[in-house]
Amino acid sequence: MDMTSSKIQIVKSLNACVLCVIVIALSSFTKVHANDGPSPPTISVTGNAEVLAVPDKAVLTFSIGSRDADLSAAVKDNDDRIKAAITFLKESKIEAEDIRTEVITIRPVFEQSQNVWKGPSAQLPNSLGSSNAAPRIATTPRNKMAKVIGYTARRSLSVTIKDLKSFEDVYGGLIGKGVNDVSGVEFRTTELRKHRDAARLQAVKAAREKAEAMAGELGATLSSVQSITEYSTPPRSTFSQNSLTPVRAFEGSNSSVAAGVIEIKANVHVVFRLGNTELKTKNGE
Repeated sequence: MDMTSSKIQIVKSLNACVLCVIVIALSSFTKVHANDGPSPPTISVTGNAEVLAVPDKAVLTFSIGSRDADLSAAVKDNDDRIKAAITFLKESKIEAEDIRTEVITIRPVFEQSQNVWKGPSAQLPNSLGSSNAAPRIATTPRNKMAKVIGYTARRSLSVTIKDLKSFEDVYGGLIGKGVNDVSGVEFRTTELRKHRDAARLQAVKAAREKAEAMAGELGATLSSVQSITEYSTPPRSTFSQNSLTPVRAFEGSNSSVAAGVIEIKANVHVVFRLGNTELKTKNGE
């Protein structure tokens, strides 16, 4: 066989292969589109659920402010009072990891109540060894010639109280140690994951019951699940009374603080495929 005949044979083989590929592609395309038709009938519903949990810990946020004509004196007074508060917390069996410095500020005090100033960031000596503190920088006063008559030093902390029965004692003790600003308290639960899972399942169940009722009214049935989408909602503490879980003061104490309940909500969106979708009249015709 000469070279020319070999080349011709190779070309014919390649053409045959290309033709084979084209035939297979056309066959696959035909099969795919032969199955194309109207989209399967579906029903789209939402399901909502709410679980009420009794909190078992609290996060208390507070601050101590000091004021003096001398900057160093204001800082020292604030530092001493903060140390006293932290010592009290540790004596109250609050672990060091549950005490956190949030904000540290120093501000000059001006005449004519112009408590604003622009200058380098001033940071308090951090006796807590915390890296969470963020010094604040004030702004420029309207009257740049205003006289500085003193300084305020303030440090904000948050403490996690894991034994709610001791909440009243911890709160009162901090006030006695010089806390002059309590900015808030947030009640939480250590079983948040369990309650969230329960809320999700209840929401899915609610979605299915809703879909079955709506489809059944039209004589249809649910065939399969096409998609499920969850919309998360952060838990929220509430102090309002609820018929399922009453608002209560901390058990075993005469506390005037009510822990209330935590609302844990779940929202889902489910798309079901319908089975029997032949619409019938009430007479079955």
